[in-house]
Amino acid sequence: EVLDGAVVTAGGVLTLRALSNTDGTVSADGRAVGVADAEGRMPPAASVGIGAAVAINLVSSQGVARLGLAEHAAGGAVIEAVTPDVAAVLAGGAEAARVDSLSARANSGAGATDVGIAGAVALNLVDASSLAEIASDAGLALSGGGDLRLGSDRRMTAVAEAISDAAAAGGSVGVGASVALNIVALRSRAELSDGVSVSGAGAVALVARGENAVTTTANAGSAGGVSVTPALALSLV
Repeated sequence: EVLDGAVVTAGGVLTLRALSNTDGTVSADGRAVGVADAEGRMPPAASVGIGAAVAINLVSSQGVARLGLAEHAAGGAVIEAVTPDVAAVLAGGAEAARVDSLSARANSGAGATDVGIAGAVALNLVDASSLAEIASDAGLALSGGGDLRLGSDRRMTAVAEAISDAAAAGGSVGVGASVALNIVALRSRAELSDGVSVSGAGAVALVARGENAVTTTANAGSAGGVSVTPALALSLV
């Protein structure tokens, strides 16, 4: 980012780029079930079994390429906020498109002779953005008919999966509840802000690309004299 008040004068092409990647994987396993010993013998079943699992991804990611408020001059300008494979770029490899990945998975189970209760919650709460802009009221004079390009790119997949299974074998109550939530705000913007002055440009291109794939799954199961099995899968994008 070129801050407000900082003046850029370049004889060639001015290149201002922000590269970013954001990945997050979280899982929780809460199963209240017997485990066999070294000889394969199972322990006596408990009268009450409670299993709970909560997996939460809380993500805030911003990629910003911004030419600040001043009077700038260059032979051309490229301003981009993009999401290639940053590790490959830093290693000297070719720049290739990449999709950020977020995953929250919760798995719970409970087994008992009388009461079995299992609850699973998986949540992705995401705010991700890419912004390429020239600040409001800034000026950019391009010499020799130089081109101006502003580009932004933000691509992401988000998976939330909650699975619960509660069994009260021959007992009174089995409750298995699962909640899976994907709450994702994804923005990609390439813009000339209000009051910007661009002079002497050849081709001018503003390109913003955004892709968001969301998978939300809630599975719940229960068994007993009374079985209660609520499941909620919700995507807000």
